[in-house]
Amino acid sequence: MIKKCFIYGAGGHAKVIIDCIRSMKGEIAFVCDGNLLRKEETFMEYPLYKCETIEELIPLTRGLEAIVAIGDNQVRTKIFQNLSKNDVSFLVVRHSRSWIGSGVIIKPGTAIMPNVVVNAQATIGQNCIINTAAVIEHDCQIGDHVHVAPTAVLCGGASVGEGTLIGVGAKILPGVKIGKQAIVGAGAAVTENVPDYAVVAGIPARLVDKGRG
Repeated sequence: MIKKCFIYGAGGHAKVIIDCIRSMKGEIAFVCDGNLLRKEETFMEYPLYKCETIEELIPLTRGLEAIVAIGDNQVRTKIFQNLSKNDVSFLVVRHSRSWIGSGVIIKPGTAIMPNVVVNAQATIGQNCIINTAAVIEHDCQIGDHVHVAPTAVLCGGASVGEGTLIGVGAKILPGVKIGKQAIVGAGAAVTENVPDYAVVAGIPARLVDKGRG
């Protein structure tokens, strides 16, 4: 059992988060969303609260933990940080059909989706998404606010910097270091280190855009 929680975000990603929490036998108090134009009063059977600011939400969060259910790294990070400044605490969402190895560290606000494998001694930062059927091998180090997309694979000892997106089906070879705020394209095979802010794609992965780094 987990502590009663609320979900920030009411899109497709939130639907998967809800299924994950249900698999954990968790209790959801409500879902909230910043779109004031939404007409629905519920989201997947839970009350839907529409708020213009984080501050107006805070009185409703006492005694609850949070998870930010938004796929975009930048948006998710901003909301996570704003909630944190208001002393909201976060849970780890872990689907019951995921595998977590020995000595793994998963920090608050992170979501582990169905059929994910996280092997021994890996560390995953806060407010991350490890999406459906991704594999995080032994001794990997993943920074805060990272999104590892479905079926991506990080081989042993790889590392990923803060705010980076690892695309669908990408493969990161053992020991390779991916910088912060980088993007690894879908299906890429990354054989060499990737600098901060860079965009890489292809097999083997090549620099597409060096970004602002």
